[in-house]
Amino acid sequence: MTISLLLCRYSYGALMSIAIALVRESSALMVGQYFKRRRDFVEIVVQIGAGIGVILFSVFFKEALGLVAVIIFAPIALCRFPFVLLPTKPPLLFSSTIACI
Repeated sequence: MTISLLLCRYSYGALMSIAIALVRESSALMVGQYFKRRRDFVEIVVQIGAGIGVILFSVFFKEALGLVAVIIFAPIALCRFPFVLLPTKPPLLFSSTIACI
């Protein structure tokens, strides 16, 4: 049985977006139930928290992606070019053995 990767990607995206929307809306409704007097202030704080979370996640994702790239590609580069980073002896200008003519 063959499953299309594109179909899997779209169905995963649709299901995750519906699930995230349901969780977010239910949490917003519960905030309104718990804080009767200061509901407007608490809802502002909740919405600000979502924006700050998006900003922090994008920065974290960028840094983590760079770290993963270094962890994955540095050993490959070192195995591919092992002599680039190793110190080498200076070349000999004159041979220590003299050839007899």
